[in-house]
Amino acid sequence: MKKTILFFLLLAGTGDVLHAQSIDLPNQTESLFDNPPPGKSNAQFTFYLSNRKRVMLEFGYISQTERFPDLDSLVRIASRMLLPLKDSLKADGMVRRVDVVLTNAVPKIRIISHPEFSNTYTVKDNELMQLKVNQDTVRIIGISNSRVMWTVIDVNGKKSLKEMSSSFAITLILNNVEDMGTLEPDALAKCLATLNPKIERFYKRDGPNSPPYSYRAGFNMASGKMFSPFNVSYIPSSPTGQEPFSGVVGFSMVAVRGSIVPSMQAGVSFNRHNNYFTNSFRFYLEGQYFFSRDAANKLITDPNTFAVFQFMQSSKRNTNNNALTFEGNITLGYLIRRTGEWYEPNTFKLGLPLLKNRHLSIEPQLVFSGFFKHVTPSIKVTFNF
Repeated sequence: MKKTILFFLLLAGTGDVLHAQSIDLPNQTESLFDNPPPGKSNAQFTFYLSNRKRVMLEFGYISQTERFPDLDSLVRIASRMLLPLKDSLKADGMVRRVDVVLTNAVPKIRIISHPEFSNTYTVKDNELMQLKVNQDTVRIIGISNSRVMWTVIDVNGKKSLKEMSSSFAITLILNNVEDMGTLEPDALAKCLATLNPKIERFYKRDGPNSPPYSYRAGFNMASGKMFSPFNVSYIPSSPTGQEPFSGVVGFSMVAVRGSIVPSMQAGVSFNRHNNYFTNSFRFYLEGQYFFSRDAANKLITDPNTFAVFQFMQSSKRNTNNNALTFEGNITLGYLIRRTGEWYEPNTFKLGLPLLKNRHLSIEPQLVFSGFFKHVTPSIKVTFNF
C-alpha cells in the first residue's frame, strides 16, 4: 500500500511537468498588441530627444536592424492613421497609450486612456488649467527579418533552414500623442545611424537556430553619444537568462531523520528554452552535515554526500521573480558517501514539485533505502546563489 501511494505522488509530480503546456491559453488581445511584450524584448535601445521626447526600439535579434523598413515612414503612416481621432487625442490632461500594429495589410489600433491619479493644475494667462504630469506613449509594431534561420520539418520529415520574421516595436514617449507630428522627418534614421556602429560587429552572432542575446544601451541624441553603459565598450551579455550552461551553487537546511541538517550543493545545469518554459537538467553533489555529541560531550560531525540529478521546468509567465510559485520538478539522489548511522546503505532521495522564487526554493522529499524501504519524509529549503 505504501508503494502504491508513493507511485501516485510521483505521478502527480510528473503530471505538473508534462501537462503544464496545455493550460492558460494566451490572451488574443495581448498577443496582437503586446508583441513584442513592452519592456521585455531581448534588444532594447532608448534615445533621448529634445523637449522630453524619447524613442525606444525593442526587438528580438540584433541583426534585425540591418533589415528594418524605413522607420520614419512607419511613424508618418501611424500619424496619418490617427488623424481622424485627433479630437479624441487632444491635450486634455488624460494620459494615453496608443498601439498601432502594422504587421500586415490590415492595420489595427488600440487606445488605452488613464486619468491622472490626482488632479493637477497650472496657471496660464491668469487662467487655471489642468496640468498633465505623465507622458503619452505611442507604440508602433512592425515586422522584419534577421540573419537568424530556424530548422523546420516538412510533411515528409525533411529538415531545412528557413528565414523567420520577428516583430519589433517603435515606442514614442511624448508629452501628448499629437506631438508625433512635431518629430523631425528623419528622427528615427538618425537614431539608427547612431546605434548601428555600436552593434554591427554583433550581427554575426545571429545564424542557424541562434539564441536571442540581450542588448541594452541609452543614447543622448543631442550629443550623439551613448551614455549607458557608462564609459565602457559596448559588450552585450549572454542570452537573457537563457545561458545553455550555468552553475548550480546553493546552501540548504534539510529537515530529515529528526534533525535539521545544513548542506551545500555544487554542480552544473544544462538549460533548454522555448517561448513558454525553461527546462533545466541539473547534476550536482550535495553534502549534508549531521552533528551529535559522544559520551564525553565532544562534537561529532558526520558528513554524508548525495549525487543528485534534477529536472526542473520553470514557466516564463512568472514575471515576478520575488513571488513563490509552484514549478515542475523531479529530483533523484543517491548516497555515495555514508558516515554514521543516519542513513542506511543504498539510500535514495526523491524530490517532488517545489515552491520557488529567484533565490529561495522549498522542496518536499522522500528518503528511502532499496526499493522504498525505511521511507521518511523530508523537506529541503535552499538559498540559490
